[in-house]
Amino acid sequence: MGSAARYRPIDLGREFGRSASWPRWLERQGIIPPARRDFSGFRYWTAEDVEEIRRTLERRRTPEPSAA
Repeated sequence: MGSAARYRPIDLGREFGRSASWPRWLERQGIIPPARRDFSGFRYWTAEDVEEIRRTLERRRTPEPSAA
Protein backbone atom coordinates (compact mmCIF):
# COMPACT_ATOMS: atom_id res chain seq x y z
CA MET A 1 0.00 0.00 0.00
CA GLY A 2 1.16 3.52 -0.77
CA SER A 3 1.32 6.58 1.40
CA ALA A 4 -2.06 7.93 0.23
CA ALA A 5 -4.15 9.67 2.87
CA ARG A 6 -6.60 7.44 4.69
CA TYR A 7 -9.67 8.74 6.45
CA ARG A 8 -10.99 6.65 9.33
CA PRO A 9 -14.62 7.14 10.44
CA ILE A 10 -13.50 9.72 13.03
CA ASP A 11 -11.50 11.58 10.37
CA LEU A 12 -14.40 11.56 7.92
CA GLY A 13 -16.76 12.76 10.62
CA ARG A 14 -14.42 15.61 11.52
CA GLU A 15 -13.99 16.54 7.86
CA PHE A 16 -17.74 17.16 7.66
CA GLY A 17 -18.26 18.41 11.22
CA ARG A 18 -20.05 15.24 12.30
CA SER A 19 -19.54 12.30 14.65
CA ALA A 20 -17.51 9.16 14.01
CA SER A 21 -20.73 7.15 13.67
CA TRP A 22 -22.07 9.42 10.90
CA PRO A 23 -20.12 7.72 8.04
CA ARG A 24 -21.36 4.31 9.16
CA TRP A 25 -24.93 5.65 9.15
CA LEU A 26 -24.43 6.98 5.61
CA GLU A 27 -23.27 3.50 4.56
CA ARG A 28 -26.28 1.77 6.16
CA GLN A 29 -28.65 4.22 4.45
CA GLY A 30 -27.02 3.55 1.07
CA ILE A 31 -26.06 7.21 0.67
CA ILE A 32 -22.39 6.36 0.23
CA PRO A 33 -20.84 3.08 -0.90
CA PRO A 34 -19.27 0.82 1.72
CA ALA A 35 -15.84 1.88 2.93
CA ARG A 36 -12.71 0.05 1.99
CA ARG A 37 -11.26 -2.24 4.66
CA ASP A 38 -7.66 -2.68 5.68
CA PHE A 39 -6.09 -6.03 6.51
CA SER A 40 -7.48 -5.79 10.05
CA GLY A 41 -11.00 -5.04 8.84
CA PHE A 42 -11.02 -1.36 9.82
CA ARG A 43 -12.93 1.03 7.58
CA TYR A 44 -11.12 3.74 5.67
CA TRP A 45 -11.71 6.14 2.81
CA THR A 46 -9.20 7.72 0.44
CA ALA A 47 -9.01 11.43 -0.44
CA GLU A 48 -10.76 10.58 -3.73
CA ASP A 49 -13.54 8.83 -1.80
CA VAL A 50 -13.96 11.91 0.40
CA GLU A 51 -14.33 14.15 -2.66
CA GLU A 52 -16.94 11.79 -4.12
CA ILE A 53 -18.80 11.80 -0.78
CA ARG A 54 -18.67 15.61 -0.81
CA ARG A 55 -20.17 15.71 -4.34
CA THR A 56 -22.84 13.16 -3.41
CA LEU A 57 -23.92 15.12 -0.34
CA GLU A 58 -23.94 18.37 -2.32
CA ARG A 59 -26.18 16.81 -4.99
CA ARG A 60 -28.57 15.63 -2.29
CA ARG A 61 -28.62 19.13 -0.77
CA THR A 62 -29.32 20.92 -4.07
CA PRO A 63 -33.03 21.00 -4.95
CA GLU A 64 -34.14 19.75 -8.34
CA PRO A 65 -35.15 22.51 -10.76
CA SER A 66 -38.91 22.75 -11.07
CA ALA A 67 -40.53 22.07 -14.41
CA ALA A 68 -42.49 25.16 -15.30
